[in-house]
Amino acid sequence: MLEHGGNKQLFYEKYGVLPRYDFSANLNPYGPPEAALKFLRRNLKELISIYPDYRYRELEKAAYGYFQKEEVVLGNGASSLLNYLLFYLRPQRGLIVTPTFNLYEKTLKSHNVPVEKLNYALEDEGLSKIFNYLLAKGRKGDLLFICRPNNPDGSAWPIGELFKLIVLCQEKGIKLLLDESFADFMEDEREIFWRNSGKLRDVYILISLTKIFAIPGLRLGALILPQKDYKDFKKFLPEWEINNLAAEIGPVLFAQRDYLLKTRTLVKKERNYLSQNLSRLGFQVLPSKANFLMAYLPESINLEQLLFELAKYRIAVRPLQNFGLKREAVRIAVKTRKENRVLINALKHILFKEVF
Repeated sequence: MLEHGGNKQLFYEKYGVLPRYDFSANLNPYGPPEAALKFLRRNLKELISIYPDYRYRELEKAAYGYFQKEEVVLGNGASSLLNYLLFYLRPQRGLIVTPTFNLYEKTLKSHNVPVEKLNYALEDEGLSKIFNYLLAKGRKGDLLFICRPNNPDGSAWPIGELFKLIVLCQEKGIKLLLDESFADFMEDEREIFWRNSGKLRDVYILISLTKIFAIPGLRLGALILPQKDYKDFKKFLPEWEINNLAAEIGPVLFAQRDYLLKTRTLVKKERNYLSQNLSRLGFQVLPSKANFLMAYLPESINLEQLLFELAKYRIAVRPLQNFGLKREAVRIAVKTRKENRVLINALKHILFKEVF
């Protein structure tokens, strides 16, 4: 089983080949910005030969401009920042809206924090059920986890409803961890919570920059904190938390406004293309606002068969066995039209023996 997207070594161990078309990792289909690649090529020798500025002054300055907020902490990926946040907050219980990214549960358990799963993420009335749960059973010391857009289905509850939930959390003494690692792929910036939230008490917004800028090998993440927590939380981070390559490329990435705009245009267009064609092939595709789609399999094929047949084309998708779903499903990243056509044509041949 592929526990995480983009694991080429596990794919090789299972199928004997490396994937040529990797739809299992939800990265920007354009790849890293060209300006960032040029910067690395020009400065690589120097960057790997010196220590980073452990205060990361230029990186933080660029981040403040990008996020338009001062209470931003950068770290070695979102997973590292989540770990430090749990050290800092020491919640009494973790409430996770599922199905969702399994790192939340794994990290909570590593801190010996009890976990309660609220299995409402895929339900139309999911948000109202969370309200009802918090009203009846929520308590001070809880930390509520919401992924928006949610992984694996790409759904995103409206900002207005989210603000109502935040008010309830504040009344009950519940802290909220909002993971917006895929929010920059949303078509409308007005739907991105961190861009429109202002300053809120006890709301912590986690953002993985490796997804939108396609730099998972460099590792860079951000955490937007309430003003009261900012200085104290920074004390939990070690010196040289971020490697020099990521620290120096960060300001270049944060300046890529046109890259973000063209990414959103491409993702919307190609997500629609994939969704329509997968539906025609018998998949049940869930609506998504992210750069990936969740699709339940047609009855004519099971998950292991599908993965095995796709591997013959050196295509990887993300199986969702470990998300606790009642039906077999896969998550498929949105890529370029050329790559998306390869996937659709392969599926046509697998399911209907169409030759292309």
